[in-house]
Amino acid sequence: MWCNQLIDPTLLAKEAKTDDERRAQEYGTEQPNPSVITLNAVAAAHAVNDFLLDYLGLRPERAPLHYEHFHFLKNSRMLVEPRKDANCPECSRNGRFGRGDAVPLPSVDG
Repeated sequence: MWCNQLIDPTLLAKEAKTDDERRAQEYGTEQPNPSVITLNAVAAAHAVNDFLLDYLGLRPERAPLHYEHFHFLKNSRMLVEPRKDANCPECSRNGRFGRGDAVPLPSVDG
């Protein structure tokens, strides 16, 4: 998740702060973004299709999985191969990815 920038370090740092620290650093950056229902529906439909293909075993085993970037104004999509770091403790071949409760999460106690 780190390798593909799916974890926002700014948001992670914000979540680690106390409520008082968060309020002290609030600069109006939490403006709500509008939700575009049709765009959400396309993404959700693709996610459901991917899940069903994998769950029912209908996808060829060696089919590469890519991120899909949709450009609706250009009526195009781009397949992007996720970056993997051979030394990453999360996504490398020996990483924690997919181990569930077998490996503790990297978190601070308290």
